[in-house]
Amino acid sequence: MRKQDLVNIIAKDHDIAKSEACDLVDDVFAIIMDHVASGGEYHHTGFGKFSLVVRKPRKIYNVNHRAVTDIPEKIALKFVPSRHLNKWLNSES
Repeated sequence: MRKQDLVNIIAKDHDIAKSEACDLVDDVFAIIMDHVASGGEYHHTGFGKFSLVVRKPRKIYNVNHRAVTDIPEKIALKFVPSRHLNKWLNSES
């Protein structure tokens, strides 16, 4: 699914213009991104949790160059699905 697919579904289900639905989708994701980027967590009941994690710096061996390379510390987005979503995904259909 792409953003435009989501916009089309919202516009059709709520009888609003596609431009309004697009603005709503953009606003929701902007709010979530701002909150998570500031160090918070976003919990969506029945779906999961988004949070930031710090990946420690590490060293790897590059087999092509036969050299040790340093990978710097970085911040990554982490998603943990809810139990309900996991159950639904793993249920027998």
